[in-house]
Amino acid sequence: MAERWPDVELMLCASGGGRTDLGTLRWFHEVWLSDNTDAAARLRMQWHASHFLPPQILAAHVTRWGGQDLAFACAVAMSARFGFDLDPAALSQAERSLCRRAAAIYREVRDLVQGGEMFRLIAPDAPGSAGRVALAFFGPASGRAVVFGYQLSASAGGPAAHPCPVPWAGREFRYRVRQLTLTSEAEVATERTGDSLLTDGLVWPLTAERTAVMWLVNAT
Repeated sequence: MAERWPDVELMLCASGGGRTDLGTLRWFHEVWLSDNTDAAARLRMQWHASHFLPPQILAAHVTRWGGQDLAFACAVAMSARFGFDLDPAALSQAERSLCRRAAAIYREVRDLVQGGEMFRLIAPDAPGSAGRVALAFFGPASGRAVVFGYQLSASAGGPAAHPCPVPWAGREFRYRVRQLTLTSEAEVATERTGDSLLTDGLVWPLTAERTAVMWLVNAT
């Protein structure tokens, strides 16, 4: 079949993802982890599944499950094989703009998410995590990385109390760090040394429940 229709991609979604195993990857391009598409639940699923399955095959689709916030849902899906299960005609102009921004950013980092080295930085529900989750994808050849930060529950801690680690940084390099979100076109760009990233990490800007931030970290 693959030889006859080389452009057709197949998803394994039997039993809502309940039959996914490594042997099935001979026959399918991607797998569906669950019919539960709540972004907070999917974030935990994707985190644990990534110990066995590479992100480039983890289908992660944005839906309106329970009327969830699209910005958070997009940010979670962007850390795997990003896609939409939405009716564009039912979206507001602001929602369409948000989805276009998510797609544009994902095109910029897709090579890292789907082919880079994954770093699990802050695990979901880990002791002392203060509701945070963070993971990164690093391209050793290019010196580029994307870091995804998620706030699952509200936190009263200040930014300095909860930095995000950057363990792949090289002390001898300088980095340009772009901090961005899906809810605003504004970006915060800074220049950092590798030593400061290793020592101090990235300042965590999130406190509100179900919010997300992304950092694009590029060696200069």
